[in-house]
Amino acid sequence: MSVLIQTRNLEKVYHRGGEAVHALRGVELEFHKETFATIVGPSGSGKTTLLHIMGCLDRPSGGTVEIDGISLSEISGSEQDRIRRNMIGFVFQEFHLIPSLSVADNILLPLLFSRKKPEPGYLDHLMETVGIVHRKDHRPNQLSGGEMQRAAVARALINRPQVLLADEPSGNLDTDNSIRIFELLSSLKQEGITVIVVTHNMELARMADRQVHFRDGRLADEPGRC
Repeated sequence: MSVLIQTRNLEKVYHRGGEAVHALRGVELEFHKETFATIVGPSGSGKTTLLHIMGCLDRPSGGTVEIDGISLSEISGSEQDRIRRNMIGFVFQEFHLIPSLSVADNILLPLLFSRKKPEPGYLDHLMETVGIVHRKDHRPNQLSGGEMQRAAVARALINRPQVLLADEPSGNLDTDNSIRIFELLSSLKQEGITVIVVTHNMELARMADRQVHFRDGRLADEPGRC
């Protein structure tokens, strides 16, 4: 199985006044294609920082990230933007749905930024996949929390990304809806998508093929690799 994302000696330092905060300390990781991995660890351990750097939302202070063989440190900001738009989908704890738009239009929104036309039938396919096709014309305030997160997952997939990055996607959901969202994320590897999820919930994390454990900006022992 080939590697999709690789980090080498990844460092991230934030400066708060005169203090240097080391969010990542020499992180070396590989994520293979078509797998489901979770990143777990205490608050402040570097999980979200890693996710943002791999998703081209932030830049490292040192080290490198490669996505599908492309070193992010060797390409321009505009090329990184293109990779983020075309190769990566994002799901966050907050749903970030636009209240004035229908569910369908919220899902289609990323296509405006990538200047793509909707593929015939693909929107309905996605909405059926995530289980909200019956909510197509509803507004976000007419949805349950679980339905809003499912809409957010569909929106992240509308550009047919190679990798989906999710930051605490079950953080605002009850137990049943959290399990359903993780089951949905797990199923995406059957569509050829690599899924990487940050979570505090160890029970949900164990649903993944692999759990990556973080502590103080470093990798802790991993119970399994893939």
